[in-house]
Amino acid sequence: MFGRTPKLPIDAPFETCAIDTTNQTCSKYIEQLKRRMEMARNLVNTFTYNARKKQKYDYDKKAKASKINVGDNVLVKILAFKAKHKIEDKFEEAVYKVIDQPNLDIQVFIIKAPNTSKGLCIESTYYL
Repeated sequence: MFGRTPKLPIDAPFETCAIDTTNQTCSKYIEQLKRRMEMARNLVNTFTYNARKKQKYDYDKKAKASKINVGDNVLVKILAFKAKHKIEDKFEEAVYKVIDQPNLDIQVFIIKAPNTSKGLCIESTYYL
């Protein structure tokens, strides 16, 4: 600006304003530019990684999994659609009842539709 290089706040960590660019060759300038861009990218990656880690920690503090017990009514999620399904229902129309949980260590339940006597085995993590 007005014949001089302005000092910007972003120039402080990279020391770009202290470099005299008038007496440099093109290849030297490109090498320095690559080095400064690499340093800026590493700095941005560090800040975004730390922000992601903090946001995950805060989310995990508040997130709670729902408990499904025997006798609860549940909806079964439709996983395979035949065509475009942007506004289609995400769950089946029937309301199922949990009749058993064979193993208490894993989230697998046996559910029963209201009009049938046969049970279905469903993993609750993905379907209920």
